[in-house]
Amino acid sequence: MGSSGKNPHNALVIDTFGQVEHAAGLLGALLPPEIVWHLDLSTLTLSQDHLVDEKLRETETDLLYRVSAKSGGEAFVYVLLEHQSTADQWMPFRLLKYMVRIWDRWQRSEADACGKLPPIVPVVLSHAPSGWTAARNLIDLIEGPTELVDALRPHLPGFEPVIEDLATRTDEELEAMTLDALTRLVMLLLKHVRDGDIASRLPRWAETFHDVARSSGVDALVRVLMYIFECVEDASLDDLRWVDGAVEAPAGEVTMTLAERLRQEGWQKGRQEGWQKGRQEGRQEGRQEGRQEGRQEGQQVLLLKLLKLRFGPLPASAERRVAEASPSDLELMVERVLGATSLEAVLDLPR
Repeated sequence: MGSSGKNPHNALVIDTFGQVEHAAGLLGALLPPEIVWHLDLSTLTLSQDHLVDEKLRETETDLLYRVSAKSGGEAFVYVLLEHQSTADQWMPFRLLKYMVRIWDRWQRSEADACGKLPPIVPVVLSHAPSGWTAARNLIDLIEGPTELVDALRPHLPGFEPVIEDLATRTDEELEAMTLDALTRLVMLLLKHVRDGDIASRLPRWAETFHDVARSSGVDALVRVLMYIFECVEDASLDDLRWVDGAVEAPAGEVTMTLAERLRQEGWQKGRQEGWQKGRQEGRQEGRQEGRQEGRQEGQQVLLLKLLKLRFGPLPASAERRVAEASPSDLELMVERVLGATSLEAVLDLPR
């Protein structure tokens, strides 16, 4: 059983498409019409099974659904998000292994199995900037004399997954799809998150941001903005202040909620790092010291980032003040950031 790990792409996809209403809309738009016609997507349910190999969990994640067929029986839909910067040449082979695992688990767990295997719809969602350049069909990975491979074709496994290559989609195509606002925004972000100009693109999607806040709530919108902060090195709160106006939320609600979420995430990260350090030292004293140091370091990193986002480049005296601050002082400073009007008001620096 896999997990999404700490990768922000994994978290965004699972948070969004772990909700079957968003997943049903996505599959209805991406799957070939002749497949959609046979599936009752209103019956879609999410399985908790993850099949990705442990060593690959930082570069991909997966979602497994069960769905009823309109003519009776049911099928599986297996969606694999591939978020490496280049397409994986072994993808069809890996998918075959995952599909065999699905069938194997089904065979062992279904008490009323009819003696045959259910169909699986394999889907790959790729946002490699270079586009999908790797093999699409498993048979393309079989190397040998052409005449021999052709003769063996009926006797070798061969299939082609549904590959959604976001690099080949235009924004206009994505925006024209019959998708709910959150799914549309997630697809646009996955397509462009590695672009150097992502910050300048965001205001173009103001209407979609507004629709997300209206249909899915501010919390869902903040999760999306957190994804931007995690993936874009120079992301700035100042770059996102227009969102408050676009979504018609109370003044500052979105960016203030985002700042608070950043504070919470940084704090939690620090605590986890501290525990890890303590465990490695193998002593109670080490655990306590590591937990405190990790928490303090996490607060320092987060505080400096929030200060730079809010007040611009910091003087050396401000950075020294943060580095020398006690844990209680750091906690107080982080809380001040949300309402302070000046750097001095946060750090108690002399004017």
